[in-house]
Amino acid sequence: MHPTPGMENQDHRSWRELVETWRAASLGAGWRHTGDWDLAPVESIAQQLLTDARLSSESSASLGAARAWAGAGAREVLLDLKALYATLGQEMDLDATACAIDAWAETSHDTAELGCLDVATGLYTPSHFRHTVREMLSAGSGPVLVTSFALRHNCAATPLSWTLLAELGDAVSRTLGQGVCAAHISGTVAVACRDDEDSLRRLQECRTALETLRDGALLPVDVTQEEASVSSLAGAPGISLRKIPGITSRFES
Repeated sequence: MHPTPGMENQDHRSWRELVETWRAASLGAGWRHTGDWDLAPVESIAQQLLTDARLSSESSASLGAARAWAGAGAREVLLDLKALYATLGQEMDLDATACAIDAWAETSHDTAELGCLDVATGLYTPSHFRHTVREMLSAGSGPVLVTSFALRHNCAATPLSWTLLAELGDAVSRTLGQGVCAAHISGTVAVACRDDEDSLRRLQECRTALETLRDGALLPVDVTQEEASVSSLAGAPGISLRKIPGITSRFES
């Protein structure tokens, strides 16, 4: 790494000011809980960036691991790094970002707990998705539609990287809104919503975001839409899906 006289880093008179600016940007980008943002690697990274041009892969990895131990998801790690680079006035370093997500993934493997959110994407887990659909049906507020975006449709089944999964979750949450009933299930993004114009508009935006992510890394994206209903299998409550014809025309641009 080389010293960077005149770089944006010099706009921060001390590493403490850089930390405060970074924290504010991260909270503004969607970091959920103020109290769990400050970790030991944050201070060392801020001190390093006062003299170094770029965030080192080692420092990025230490941050990713620390975030995993603190219970942050991959999407939060990605948003936090985006906030840091925005604070520095730099483009994201994909290699350093990948190091952070890889370190997060390795650490999360040992710290993962059962919960409502998938730590990789920040979206619902499959079981919580099904539970939420059942709750939506029980509310009796009209039909519940499940829209499925099959990623890399008809392509060889290769797993998505941790970084791409985090970006996928960010794209879905950004276009559909926080708290939406959405999950990544076996290469498909499933979204449950009501049948109205606002939901259709958001779904169209979501499809566009998925198709353009990483210059088309998830293409082709195949769309199906089904109406959910309550069902029972061997006495256990569940949901069944009935395919809706004409889905292609609804999603034509």
